[in-house]
Amino acid sequence: MINKISYFLRIEYLFVISLMILPLLPHFETLDKIGPQFLFLSLSQLLTSIYLFITSKNKEYKLTIIEICFLGLTFISLISFTASDFLLQSWIDFMRLLVYVIVFFNLTLISKRIKNFDQFVFLLLLLFLTFEVVAVLMDFLRAYDFNNPFGRSRDLQGLSSNLNVGAFSILIKIPIALYFFDKLKPIFFKL
Repeated sequence: MINKISYFLRIEYLFVISLMILPLLPHFETLDKIGPQFLFLSLSQLLTSIYLFITSKNKEYKLTIIEICFLGLTFISLISFTASDFLLQSWIDFMRLLVYVIVFFNLTLISKRIKNFDQFVFLLLLLFLTFEVVAVLMDFLRAYDFNNPFGRSRDLQGLSSNLNVGAFSILIKIPIALYFFDKLKPIFFKL
């Protein structure tokens, strides 16, 4: 039992989990949740990059077509600074894009280190889908009145602080959950 727990407490798993908990972070009374979430994302990716750099075994890394496209997009956005009227906003957007590229590269490298990475990510998505659906349903059941039903209420916005994004977040995870259940169907029938 302890071996299984220590297996899931490996630092690579914690780095992936740190990406999944972004919607759960408090927004510290800011107007927008994106600022604190992006700060946490940047700091966690800095730690991830340092860890991956220190623990790398000096293997040569070959870029794939997708990674070359991401780097090309980053370079094109850097070139677009010349036509920008708002240079400060361009720097902010470039830094965000750079963090997204770093997240992609870090996840690529971590996926090579974690055995059954796709199953681990599917389990995390299923866990967070369950958490998000339960949170929205609890808000709905607490506020719903059969005599006076309401339409689009901000009470049902979920973890994203936006009703449409919350609905899409739940909707995009449902096919992944169905695929996961279909893949694990033999395990459920044994129980």
